[in-house]
Amino acid sequence: IGPDYKLFVTGHSLGGALTHFFSFFASTEERFTKNGPVKAIAFASPYIGGHSWADSFRHQERSKKLQIVQVRNHSDCIPRMPANFR
Repeated sequence: IGPDYKLFVTGHSLGGALTHFFSFFASTEERFTKNGPVKAIAFASPYIGGHSWADSFRHQERSKKLQIVQVRNHSDCIPRMPANFR
């Protein structure tokens, strides 16, 4: 890995969930954030985590170590499941 690389992560559906997990954990490592935040795009990701996870994720975003875009289609049921956890 070169000294000036930037990390971009993307995934769809289950890959979108993995995008959340990997980008979060990568954002905690200085070797991945020394040239800017980890940038991620998650397409149609299912619901993951809970309140503590969301708080930790927001902390990384506010610390400028992580930027994520979540792309969802209103009629796609996968990103809205399981609704009882929200």
